[in-house]
Order: sequence, then C-alpha cells, then structure tokens
Amino acid sequence: MKINVLKNRPVFMILLLPFIKLPGMGEYAATDLLMDMMFACSTAVIFYLVIRVKYRPDTVIKLALLLQAYLFFITIYYGSLTLTLLRNTIGVFFAMVLVDLWVRRNDFIVYDSILILFVLFSAANVLMGCGRFFETYLFGQRTNLTSISVPMIFLSAYGAYVRYRRTRRPWYIAAFALIFSLNLYLIVKESVSTAMMAILLFPVLVCLFRIRIMEKIRPVVYLMAFAVYNILFFTLQKFEMLRFIITGLFGESMTLTGRTLIWNNAVNGFLQRPLFGYGVKMLWVSRGEYSTGTAMVHNNLLQFLTEGGLTGLALFLIMIAAAVKCLRIRRNRMEDILLLAALCSMFTAMITEVLTLYNYFYFMIVLIAAGKGTQTDEEQCENRTDHDPPHH
Repeated sequence: MKINVLKNRPVFMILLLPFIKLPGMGEYAATDLLMDMMFACSTAVIFYLVIRVKYRPDTVIKLALLLQAYLFFITIYYGSLTLTLLRNTIGVFFAMVLVDLWVRRNDFIVYDSILILFVLFSAANVLMGCGRFFETYLFGQRTNLTSISVPMIFLSAYGAYVRYRRTRRPWYIAAFALIFSLNLYLIVKESVSTAMMAILLFPVLVCLFRIRIMEKIRPVVYLMAFAVYNILFFTLQKFEMLRFIITGLFGESMTLTGRTLIWNNAVNGFLQRPLFGYGVKMLWVSRGEYSTGTAMVHNNLLQFLTEGGLTGLALFLIMIAAAVKCLRIRRNRMEDILLLAALCSMFTAMITEVLTLYNYFYFMIVLIAAGKGTQTDEEQCENRTDHDPPHH
C-alpha cells in the first residue's frame, strides 16, 4: 500500500464506528441503514487488511472466534439463522481483529480514537437523550448504562493513563474526566447500583494490587475468584450476605427488581440442557409481575450458561484466562494493575447485567491480550512513535 492504513486515525475511527453502534442509533431508519452499510464496508475492509498484512490472530482472538462460532451453530441447531445472529457473530470477531490490528502497530491511535468517540457519545447521551432527541437515551434503556457506561469508563481510564504517561498532555486527563462525569451523572440519576458498585470497586482494587504481598498471587486467580463469586450470587441467593453486598449498600429491594425470579427460572432452564445450552436468546424465562418474559437473564455468566451451557461458559472463561496471562502485578506496572482491576470490576457489574452484549467489553480483552500494559518505561521509550514527544 502506498498509504499505510494502519497508521491512519480517521480510517480506524470510521471502521470502528459500526462496531460500537449504540441502541439509540437504531431509532431512526436512516441512521440504522447507514450503520448497517458502514458495518458491511468495515467488515470488507478488515477482511482485506487481514489478507494484505497476513494477519495471524493470537490465542485470545482464536478463542473468541471459537466461542462465537460455537454459539452461532448451537443457535442454528436449536433455533434458526437470523440476520441479527449473523451480524452479532461477525461483529464481535471483526471488532476484536480491528482493534488488534491497530494496537499491535499504533496503539496510540486506538486510545485517542476511543477517547474522542466516547466523549462524543457521552455528551450526546446526556444532551440529546431521554426524549430530547432520542426516545430514551442514546445508550438505550436504563440497564444499558451498566453494559455500556462501565466498560466505557474503564477503557477511557486506561487509554487516558497510557497516553498521558507517554506524552504528559493534559487533554487526555480532561477527556477522561468528561467521560467519567457525564456517565456517572446518569448512573447516579438513574440509581444504577451495579454500575456504582463496579466504579467504587475499581480504585479499591487498584490500591490492593499495589500492595507487595498481592504480587505473589497470579492475576488469573483474582479473575476466577470474581467469577466464582458471580456464580454464587445467583445460585446461593438465600445466603443473605452475598445479596447484601450489592442490595443492602444501595437500599434496593432484595429481589433486585425481579432479577432473583429471572435467575431461578434461568437456572431451572439451564439444568434441562446443562452441557450445550439453548442458543443465543433462545431461552425465554418468566419475569413474574414485571413482564411476561425475557431472553436476557441479567447475569453475564448465567447468560452464557443458558445460551451455550457449561461448554459456552468454559470457552468464555478460558478466553479471559488466556488474555490475563500476560499481566504481571508489580508496583511499577501500573498499566497491568489498571487492566486487571478494570476486568475484575466488570465481573462485579456482570452480576446483574450482560456486558458482553456490546463490543466494549471485548475491546478490553484485546488490550489486555496485546500486552501493552506489560511494557516497562524503557520499553515504552523504545516503542514510542514520532507522535509522542519524550517526557521526563
């Protein structure tokens, strides 16, 4: 190529946009059609780049593809092929490949683009949402504030930290502050307790991981501990202390607005097909007095259990375990600590929401797997691009 596309920020932002499509963008037929056209074009361009640069996905990307392919075929086997299923399956894989292609060569473009787009999204969500331009919010319903805002905040925190550390430009701190404040405003306004819990837990975990004795524990152990806690939460609901940690602290009903009934019905459904599940959104569970039913069980790990059975959940956890293998918790490796704390915090948010419904969560996995957080100051100096002036 005469022009190195992988060093072009506008190209990356245009290709990225349809993979972070927000629910509000589908409220109008024109924007919905435009996003679908951009999705098709982005997929074609990424496929071309994969062939052109002879891209070879690492283990994490391969596991993500295997997980999506498994859920895809299980859904077809038990249900039917739909355009939504096809789009989501292709979307997850190509979104991860897109970020991986750029972050391997020009990670500063990824961080800058994410910050720019997230600032625009957050501002539009507050200024034009809730009936002013969109029917509800640009992010969609209230529950999406956890699924979208929480990963968005953590991605922004990490990107801003990396870029500021390398350049010392205050713009990055200001961008994160704006993203954080706008999203936190809506989270507090809508009393989204799970999102607040994840945000409060993040700095606590960062401080804990900086304690010297914590260095002796491998990151995957922390991750599995949060995964086990997540599973205990919806299986041992009568253990009041588990429920109090989220419900009691924020004064919500101990039924978690009907989620306990959903979990009970979802667990009963899972036990009927424990190995392979039902397929993506194929199990319809009762919500009792709140609604007739739902295919979203409001717990990320339980969602994988119902859709892909034990096999689907195992693939998901193995993918994440493979990603965090490169992390090393040391006091002088703040980037690694931020990534692990963000991932553990998101596992907490997964207790009542499905963060993998959108691609933001998968972007975090790519950044972790890419190993950018494991660079020392000397390595950063060696890999710094011409766009990054030296700092002292």
